[in-house]
Amino acid sequence: MAGEISCAHVDVPDPCRWVAVAEVLFRGIVGGVVDSATPCRVVRDDSDCIALYLCPGTVFRARGGTCGGPSGRVLLPDGWDGSYERRVWHTHRVLIVYRPGDAHSVGVFWREREAAPAFWYINPEAPWRRTTRGFDTRDHTLDIVVSADLSSWEWKDEDEFAFKQAVGMIPPDEAAATRAEGWRAIERIERGATPYRDGWELWTPDPVWVVPELPANWDEPPTPPPTATH
Repeated sequence: MAGEISCAHVDVPDPCRWVAVAEVLFRGIVGGVVDSATPCRVVRDDSDCIALYLCPGTVFRARGGTCGGPSGRVLLPDGWDGSYERRVWHTHRVLIVYRPGDAHSVGVFWREREAAPAFWYINPEAPWRRTTRGFDTRDHTLDIVVSADLSSWEWKDEDEFAFKQAVGMIPPDEAAATRAEGWRAIERIERGATPYRDGWELWTPDPVWVVPELPANWDEPPTPPPTATH
């Protein structure tokens, strides 16, 4: 894949950096299997920040099967039928900004052909793990939508979050940690901390960029994290 840096020398700090414009795979992992896989383009990757661009027209995959819960949006615990649905992202241009080690990312959303952001989006999730294809994480369901000027915010998907707790998909300790992470993200907004002070709302994609495509190995199982040895 263009832009990939070898990850062979694991004793070197941060051995898996991606160069800007590289196409990478951003995946959600649930129960050790791929839940979703989305190709994105790297905008920045260093020790302070990872930024990925998701553009309209991007084809991605998500698990299919029997759904329930609020508006039938939740894939039930035993509902996955082994298939993956082909979906197309077509609503907004999105810049996903992540501070390594955090348990949430921040999205900046623009409507097509508009220069000013439509809104910001806080997504509580598992800390990102680097892979030879890109990054893996696990979505924690509860989200926060923030106004474009950062003056107001509201929780999103609370009904889905409550349903998953009720049927045992989200244990109480994880639910509490997710809510606490959301409050930490809100506190950063209120004090004007990074990434909200970093000028991301002024960022624009290069007009020559094409829509990234899913690589052939998008559904490979995630590699378990290394086990500590003593």
